[in-house]
Amino acid sequence: MPEIKLNGSRKPWTKTKKKPRTFTSTGKPNYEQFIPFYKRDAENDSRYSSKRWRSLRMTVLGNDPTCPICMTLGRVNSAHHVDHVRLHDTDGIDFYDDRNLWGLCQSCHATKSAMEANGIGTPHALNFGEAKAWWVEAVCDVKRRRM
Repeated sequence: MPEIKLNGSRKPWTKTKKKPRTFTSTGKPNYEQFIPFYKRDAENDSRYSSKRWRSLRMTVLGNDPTCPICMTLGRVNSAHHVDHVRLHDTDGIDFYDDRNLWGLCQSCHATKSAMEANGIGTPHALNFGEAKAWWVEAVCDVKRRRM
């Protein structure tokens, strides 16, 4: 039987230690440590509080009031979040381009954002319509695995 080399006192078959939880000065957990994009966009980007964005957001939610990902899964959920299909400010994509925006429910938006935080994104060759279809399929696949 082959011998397993040990790295110091750590045995290779044991789990790695989890990152210790940190707390803010008020005693609440430090959510920024665990949740990707936690309070990133709303606080640091003034475009989300502009009148132009609020108007565009209402237009997008008025045109598509239901979440397309949930509709594909056979559910009906109202869209509360307006999300950029492809990352804005990259490849010449404008922040306010309405072709790049769609309405998602909170659950689908969180799943898509977590996937983006882990480096999963649409291929650059896709246009906005194809990118939406790509995301619908990708998020549906993740949600089906959880069921």
